Amino acid sequence: MAAGEEELCLDVQLEEPQLEEPPTSLAYQARLRAAKEVAEGLRAKEPLLQNGQRTVRDNPNFVQTFFKASRLHFIGVWRERYEEILDSLPPPPPLPAASSGQSVFVHIDMDCFFASVATRGRQQTFAGLPVAVAWGTGSSSEISSANYCARAFGVRAGMWAGEAFQLCPDLVVMPYEFDAIMETAELFYRSVLDTTPYVQGISCDEVFADVTHLVQEDSSSWLALARKIRADIWSRSGCVASIGVAKNRLLARLATKFAKPRPGCATCGKAAQNRASGESGLLCCEDHPGIFLLEDTSERLAALAARELPGVGPESEKQLRKSGVESVGDLRDVSLGKLRELFGEKQAQSLFHRCRGIDDRPWDPRPPRKSVGAQIAWGVRFEDVAALRRFVSELTEEVLRRLARHGKRGSSLTVKVWKARPDAPHLGGVGSWGCDILSRSAQFSTDPGPPGSPAAQSACAEVWRLCESTGATPLQVRGFGIHIGGLEKTQPRQPSLPSLLEGPKGPEKPMPNSEPVILHLDVDCFFLAVHKRYDPSLHSAGPLVLWQYNDVICISPEAKAAGVKKHMRPSEAQPLVEGIGGRMVHAFSRRWPGPRVWYGPYQTVSREMFAHLHRLLSEEPGDFTLERLSIDEAFLDASRALAPGPDRFERARRLGEKLAAELQTAIGVHVSVGIATNRLLAKLGSVAAKPPRGDGIFVVDGPDARASLLAVTPATRLPGCGNRGEQLQALNLQNAAELQSFGRQELQSSLGVSAEVAERLVANCRGQDATPVRAADPKKSLVVTSWLTDGCLDELAMKRSSSTQSVSVGDGWVFEPQLEKGVTNLTRVRWLLLALILDLEERVVHEFLEHGQLPSKLTVSYQGPGWRKEPGPGSTDGRSCSRTGLFPSAAFRGLDSSDGKADLQIDLGTNQMCAHAPQAAPRPAAYKHPVYGTEFLTLSGASAVLTDGPEVLEGRRGARIAGLTNACCALISSWAAEQASKVPIGKLTLTASSMQSGATSPARKRPPPGQPTLSDCFKRSRPPPRAPEVLAAFEISDSE
Repeated sequence: MAAGEEELCLDVQLEEPQLEEPPTSLAYQARLRAAKEVAEGLRAKEPLLQNGQRTVRDNPNFVQTFFKASRLHFIGVWRERYEEILDSLPPPPPLPAASSGQSVFVHIDMDCFFASVATRGRQQTFAGLPVAVAWGTGSSSEISSANYCARAFGVRAGMWAGEAFQLCPDLVVMPYEFDAIMETAELFYRSVLDTTPYVQGISCDEVFADVTHLVQEDSSSWLALARKIRADIWSRSGCVASIGVAKNRLLARLATKFAKPRPGCATCGKAAQNRASGESGLLCCEDHPGIFLLEDTSERLAALAARELPGVGPESEKQLRKSGVESVGDLRDVSLGKLRELFGEKQAQSLFHRCRGIDDRPWDPRPPRKSVGAQIAWGVRFEDVAALRRFVSELTEEVLRRLARHGKRGSSLTVKVWKARPDAPHLGGVGSWGCDILSRSAQFSTDPGPPGSPAAQSACAEVWRLCESTGATPLQVRGFGIHIGGLEKTQPRQPSLPSLLEGPKGPEKPMPNSEPVILHLDVDCFFLAVHKRYDPSLHSAGPLVLWQYNDVICISPEAKAAGVKKHMRPSEAQPLVEGIGGRMVHAFSRRWPGPRVWYGPYQTVSREMFAHLHRLLSEEPGDFTLERLSIDEAFLDASRALAPGPDRFERARRLGEKLAAELQTAIGVHVSVGIATNRLLAKLGSVAAKPPRGDGIFVVDGPDARASLLAVTPATRLPGCGNRGEQLQALNLQNAAELQSFGRQELQSSLGVSAEVAERLVANCRGQDATPVRAADPKKSLVVTSWLTDGCLDELAMKRSSSTQSVSVGDGWVFEPQLEKGVTNLTRVRWLLLALILDLEERVVHEFLEHGQLPSKLTVSYQGPGWRKEPGPGSTDGRSCSRTGLFPSAAFRGLDSSDGKADLQIDLGTNQMCAHAPQAAPRPAAYKHPVYGTEFLTLSGASAVLTDGPEVLEGRRGARIAGLTNACCALISSWAAEQASKVPIGKLTLTASSMQSGATSPARKRPPPGQPTLSDCFKRSRPPPRAPEVLAAFEISDSE
């Protein structure tokens, strides 16, 4: 802009002539009658208004008929036409930088566009008359546009015609002329494009243009340029435009508000306000001239109402008013922190900058389409389910046709249902007032397809499922909408060689270097996948449910669809599974020395899976960070490996697909992958990617994808909300996005969480998470625990006594069942201790194989039963005692020998679970447990893999177990004096800690000859003998 120019209001008289006739004159009344005759004549020619079929019940082709007459549908069609116009023009050259450091933008908005088109070419008849546009003159017709004469009476867009006629009895209501509107809009756009190629279309009657280069190159002032643009539009289209000029698009749009005529202005509204005296007025005046430069923003902006700012809708305005904010000046006084509490990070930043006139949005002349959809909330009336279902199918097919026209496919689906409230009008009406709008969303891969195609049938079925989930009956449905988001092109993602050689078709904004790319890899039904590796017959067994003890722990998607839920009782799940031809599978368990879940096979497959994942990443270029979360999931930070660029997330998708495919082939597990800019969204994305809804990969690559994901994510999945289901239900909060309307204090009080948790929820419900991905450190300790409640002891005693009165283990170790409630003796302590020792030995070996480290300390702890109930199966706030000593070197027997690997392979079954030859696994034999009667598995030729008796004590593994047993017995030797008495037990725990690398650990020490054996420890009732080496090595400390 030229230096020294101030805010100017310039009158450019392009408006149609105004006739000075009082409304009581015969000439005025004659023109009014003529104008209404024109309107009625146009309505009479419109076939959509003549068939009398106003509802779904009356018109079998209602969906097609409605969209031909829909104003909103026309606006969508116009956007397609706008893109065709751009495609017909040569691509614009790169946008030159402003030499003076300040850009010049114009915002061009057509005045009363629909009403102007309706009166174009009919000025002699319609001049000075109040005119509005709507489909009819009935009281329920909605006004979509009104000229300034009508606005002076209070008529406005969105008002019902009945109310408009009360305000302005002489109102002339013209019907829509979509062909004329389309023609005028194209003339408007071409006139602007002939002036500058840097145009950003907003709607059919509104554009932005960057004219910096024209002002600088031609040395012309902004005023001359704006006058030229306005005159060109008038000469081509016959309609008037208002133009705002400023240094950015926000200010240019606000400047247009000052340029437009104001119905409340004494001059602009003179014709309407002084009708009785016969005076008339111009639609332009000196104060509102049609062109306005907004340069000094401080005073002008401060005086504006806050609702005038883009992005401040009715709900935001309510929130601001509650905080005492009415004007933009008031908004400037609100701190950024307060705005964050009210609106969240993104909207707070936007409002904070916009109220100060700051707009740093990048220039994007063709922003990508965010969604494709259609909705009808007029004439929707049903009497039965069949009619509703037919309508839903037709509307779904219409949306799929639009999806195909754009060459897109979608990943999220949203259904909106207008459900009539009890006080809603009867079925005789056609509107949708008196309704609650219910929304249901799901992650659903939607491909375009013709009616009847598999894609169309699948989409129709999913839309109907979401419709049913609202609980609305056919009689209650008064409107219906379908929207597909997460759009991407339908062509293959892998670019062809010619396209790579040609390069990108246009400039695209590169992704910042600092934006992370995080992948979350989560194995689907991991525990069942492990069972399928051991038992290939499970691949064809149908729906599967895995259970242990009295708890369902893993469910296949088919079983979940049948109603089976996690932590359901197996007795409740079994009829559901059998009803769909499925199978109940028991978790791997040991029978000896007592029924106990065996985690060895699961840990082996997990270790093998992560080792293979590390190998795959080592072959990829770049630097990755892998954080293992649990036995079956991990985060992968690929930010440093994937160079910035517009296709960065597409490359991340290809990486995720490759890793998932390799793990499927090598390990036999199916991995779902979520990709996003932070851990939270990546983890939620992997959930959305899981079958049957997802296709294995879900990418959250922008605000729209993030909003869609949060809208379908149950609020209980957010960290801190897992056990707040009742509170969330009481607040009627279904998904994560709905939490965004709450501030930190509201969440803290409503959910009963701490301030820290509430603060985190405020960020998480908006998809924000700053937690970095860090490579997981090796474990600091290994812990195995047995909860010993009264019921557990009774159950164990009765099951053992029902099969045998006593069991001998080794030389003289006899387990004697005891049925007395809540007590045990030393033999039972030893029996349960051995079960824990087997678990701990296996954990130690796994840790050595995976991280090369071994423990140096061993702790045995005991806690008696108490009265306070804690999470878990028991109450253990009674007396506690622990003993700590050095971890026995004998427990590492075989780990450092030359042939130790072979010994470990036999022990852990890794030879049957080779990553590159899973088909080599022998088919296991099934047999019945003598007590439970449940089918358990054993591997032929490797009986030690699934321990079924004392043979586990043979070989090097037996030596390791014996060494651990000796050490534990030495630590609890003080309990031996109580062997004749009854000792209540609440919880028994073994802990291996103070981990050291294998090179410096006691594994390198060879056990001395004469090491006590397992049978030596238990063949007499007195405390087991201690070898000198053991006594010297142990440093025992007591803690009460």
